[in-house]
Amino acid sequence: MESTTAGGGDRRRHLDKGVIHRDLKPANIMLDGRGHVRITDFASAGVAAQIRDVRRGTPEYTSPEQAAGKEVTPRSDIYGLGICSAN
Repeated sequence: MESTTAGGGDRRRHLDKGVIHRDLKPANIMLDGRGHVRITDFASAGVAAQIRDVRRGTPEYTSPEQAAGKEVTPRSDIYGLGICSAN
């Protein structure tokens, strides 16, 4: 997988810094001119250790723990990505 795909290097670079998007949904996943996937709209993103308002994001794509107001982790983004894939 190329490093510019959502599941490749771009996502890993953000994970290395502890960034969690918290609002992965189809409207925030775009293709660039070369057909590479790009994640957009980081308005709800935050560094995992500094996130206080855990319920931000689109309810249809948030993980159960995020919807319950519990700790968000990279798994929360993976859950949102899985919902996107299922749609």
